[in-house]
Amino acid sequence: MVILAKTVDNIGEEIVEYGAKEIAEILVVLYQRFDNQKEKIRKEIRNFVKKARARDYLRVHTTKHDYILSKNIDVDFFKEGHKLINDIRELLELEPTMYRIGIMDQITNTAYQVDIEEDEFHSLMRTRGKTKSALLHGAQDVKDFIEKKEKDREDISLKFFDFLSVLERKASQRNFDLNYGYAFETFGNIEKKFINSMDVESRHQVYYNYFATRKNTLSWTTGGDIGNLQYKLIRIYTDDKGRQQVSSASVTSAASIITVLNELEKILSEKGEDPKEIAFYIAERFTQMNIPKYLTESIKKELDKLLQPLSNKK
Repeated sequence: MVILAKTVDNIGEEIVEYGAKEIAEILVVLYQRFDNQKEKIRKEIRNFVKKARARDYLRVHTTKHDYILSKNIDVDFFKEGHKLINDIRELLELEPTMYRIGIMDQITNTAYQVDIEEDEFHSLMRTRGKTKSALLHGAQDVKDFIEKKEKDREDISLKFFDFLSVLERKASQRNFDLNYGYAFETFGNIEKKFINSMDVESRHQVYYNYFATRKNTLSWTTGGDIGNLQYKLIRIYTDDKGRQQVSSASVTSAASIITVLNELEKILSEKGEDPKEIAFYIAERFTQMNIPKYLTESIKKELDKLLQPLSNKK
């Protein structure tokens, strides 16, 4: 079972090597895991919805009566929503997500990366307005985090800025704004193959991976960006007025949390739900399986065969 769990997580682009029957077998396992845990998932969603409604009530009440809460209820909403969706992935026996945090200081030309687990990641979450969340973006908060992680962080200054110079030249030539978050993820993709001399082949790899990363629209709910690692960057720089600025990666939006949980709640509340559609939904929302469209109908036929015995038991 553990081996299959990892297979589900790691298929990615290679799923084209699987036939309809093999893919259907993986989807059945996903469906069974969901079906076995649906009562627990339903309970967790309902508890979260209650808290979310209380949060909305408190916001209206504080505005109406002109007072301020001592606790940031918006941050709690994002942390708890983010954790709940990751908990659902773990109930489906999918590989837990880890987080690689990059700190790029363009003032001192230093860069670090450090790997952390979910609980610590949540401690770094802040609000960005009322509808989005991001990593910490206060200068002192970032400084404290860097100092705290002095023993655990990896200094990537030399190779990261060498790598970045290649991308910056391409951005200048093509006249586009460089997205440093995508650049950090691209760096992760080619880090093991990194060549300090940056010959023609390695420059091509940098360009290719960067533009491929920009096209990647997979949701954070599906797991890591590279393996089980999600890449997040905090950037320190000087703006055009000479002021120090800190920008950080976005984490999630209220809309994305609510959308996923609403979809799940709908599935859980429908008595005549189609197991095939549930299996496809779980694969799309919570794994990085790239199922070829041309195999969809064949997979559904295989699913009918595989799910029939399960339906008869109910």
